[in-house]
Order: sequence, then structure tokens, then C-alpha cells
Amino acid sequence: MTRQNFMAVFNKPSTGSGAPVPFLVAANDALQQTKDAASYQCDGVADDVQIQEAIDAAGAIGAKVILSEGTFVTAAAILPDNKTSLIGAGRDVTIIQPADLIHGINCISKSDITLQGFTMDGVTPTTVGTHCIRIFGSTDVTVRDVKIIDWIVGHAFHPKGICSRIRFENCYANNTSGFGYGSFTLEDCSDSWVTNCFAGTSNIHGIQTKDTCDNVIISGCQVENAGNTGTTPSGHGIRVESVLSTRILISDCSVLNSRQSNVSISGGLFVTISNCVLSGTVAAAGGDGITVRDSAKHITITGNIIRTAAVDGIYVRAVTTQNVVITGNYINNNGNDGIQLEAPTDINVTGNIVTDNGDNGIELFGAFTRIIINSNSFNDNTGDGLETSGTTGDDYVITGNNCFNNTGTNFDDGQSVGVNKVVADNLTTLLNIVCGIKKN
Repeated sequence: MTRQNFMAVFNKPSTGSGAPVPFLVAANDALQQTKDAASYQCDGVADDVQIQEAIDAAGAIGAKVILSEGTFVTAAAILPDNKTSLIGAGRDVTIIQPADLIHGINCISKSDITLQGFTMDGVTPTTVGTHCIRIFGSTDVTVRDVKIIDWIVGHAFHPKGICSRIRFENCYANNTSGFGYGSFTLEDCSDSWVTNCFAGTSNIHGIQTKDTCDNVIISGCQVENAGNTGTTPSGHGIRVESVLSTRILISDCSVLNSRQSNVSISGGLFVTISNCVLSGTVAAAGGDGITVRDSAKHITITGNIIRTAAVDGIYVRAVTTQNVVITGNYINNNGNDGIQLEAPTDINVTGNIVTDNGDNGIELFGAFTRIIINSNSFNDNTGDGLETSGTTGDDYVITGNNCFNNTGTNFDDGQSVGVNKVVADNLTTLLNIVCGIKKN
């Protein structure tokens, strides 16, 4: 939306019946015609005063607060009230510049809030632990078409404190999250989602769920360069943290060039990663396409493209990590193994194409048990196509895989200790001739 046509939109007749007239707040540098129509006019010094007056008045009757085109300079946090909407003229048209020592917008124990259509510019704050949009203990909050830039002292978007039905839609954060804070961090949230959002360069994670999160959807998002700025850069593109996080769906996302894993599942129960494109990681240690660890259970990884990670395409570790399904993925050109399974339990690897990786197509090692590897293609990898190299391995089935044109041994079942093993019908040439199989 341009500065010139904002008033045309503001003056458009309401289609609803009996809807309260919105309160228009004009920035100090707004157009004169906007100022003439405004209920409140700001002077560019402590504009939170006029904005808060408008919010308080609107809250009493359930009206909207409209911020004009221009820049608002605030000296205190903006405090939304119940059943109010704070709506700007559009990203990069309405700009809010908070002062130091304050949260930009602080929504505490409220409900039915909409924040929409403005940019938060973090050029001024320098005090660590001040967050741009903080939502605490609130329900039914929608943040739509909001952009946050250069907020390096705290979280950009941060709901916490037993929140529910928090919605981030088409939001944008870039050059954010200094001092160990994430761009989008959902903490103790339920029935919430982050959809069609962008998380750019940050000091730590791009999008994160932590502590007790339940029924959260992360969909259609783009995450780039997470954890790649600051004095001690470290972070994942999308991270599910804590065994208390349940029913998390990560779908149709693009995650590029994270410092560590593009997607990290550290704990979590019933987590699905589907139809994502995960490309490139930076760190030589921990830079996997997807990492699953720390007692994560009932994890589904399906239909993803996973490529050019610095280390493994998919890395699943620890005996307490259980019930992981890896199916229908294309895993290509990662620095180490395409898939590495380190001592997990109850793993099903089916129907994946794993090709051109820097070491093995798939490697199993450690005290793994109840593993099924079926109907995959492991080809053109620098190491072995399929290798079992652990110290023990019980109750595993390796059948119907195509292992061909790998630089090492196409199929190396080096597991000498273990019981209840079924290994059959694994093909090692394009002509479906079983040959060159090495078994101990």
C-alpha cells in the first residue's frame, strides 16, 4: 500500500452493519490529508502516548486502531487491549521505532487481538532481553503482515506463558535474534501456527517451539541463514525443543544455509516433517539436514528434498529416540552420510532415494534394534551404499533395496553380532544381478 492511497482505503465504507468507527492515529510525517482526518496526531517523540490513548478508547467499544503511513517513535511499550486491532497502512509504509529498554509491543493476558500491516524497526534498542512483539499468557492473537528488522537484542516474535491460538501469518523477520534469541519462538503455546512467514539472518534459530507446546503448525515458511550472525553464531533453521512439545507439523517449508541443522528435533512427540526443501548447512559439526535426538518419539519424515548439508542428510541418534519413520525423501549431495542411524529403536526407512552423498548412503551403528530398511535406492555415494557397522544389532530387516554404483561396497552388512536378522533381495547392480555382496 502506498502513502497516497492509504486514505482511500481508510475512507472506504464499511461492509458491516453497526461496526464501530475506527480510530485513526496519524504519524508526525503523515500526509496532511491523513492528519486532517485523524482522531489522534503524533509529534514523533513519544508516539506511544497517542497510540495507547486510541487503544484504550477502542477497547471500550471493540473498535479498530488504524496507524497511518509514516514513522511512529515510541518511548514505552504499546499495550494492546482485549478485542482490539492495531492495523497499519502496510509493511514498510507504517513504521514503528521503539526506544531502548522496552518491549516494542507487549500483550499480557489478553484475548482477541489483531496486529497487522506495519514494520517494527529495531535500530534503537540495545538492552538485551527486550523483545519486539511479546505475547504473554494470551489467547486468540493474530499477527499478520508484520515485518521486524534489525531487532538483535531479543526475540522478534515471542509468545510464551501458556498461550493458545496464536497465529503468525505472512510475517517477516530479518537480522534479528541476537544474544541467543530466536526470530519466531513459541514457548508454552497450544493450537497455534506460523504460516507463510520469512525468517532471515539471525544469531540463533529461525523458528522454534520450546517447553510445553502442543498442536503447532509451521507451514509454507522460508528460513534462511539461521544462526549465521553475531559474535557466537549457532542455531537451527527450525527447532523443536523439549520432550514436552507434542503434535508439531512442519510442512511445505524452505530452509536454507542454517549454521547447524536445517531442522532439529530435540525431544518432541508426534512430530511430522513433510514436503520441505532443506538445502545447505554451514557447521562441520552438527550441520545436518535433519537431526532427531534426545528422546524424540513418533517422528515422521516424509516427502522432503534434503541436500547439500555439511554433515548428514538425516541423523537419528540415541536409544531413547524411538518410532521414527523416514519415507519418500530425496536425499542428495550431503557432506557425509545420506542417512545415519546411531543406536535408535523402532525405525522404518522405506522408499527413499539416497544418492551422491559424501560418504555412505545409509549407515547403522551402535546398539540399534527393530530397524526396517526396505525398498530404498542407495546409489552413487562416495562410501558404501548401505552399511551396518555397529557393535550390536537385533531384530532388523533389510530387504528389497537397490544399492548400486557406490564407490565403496554397494551393500556391506558388517554387523556380526545380533539376533533375528532378515537380510534378503537387496540388489547391487542396475541389471538386478545380486553380486558383490559382503556379509560377515
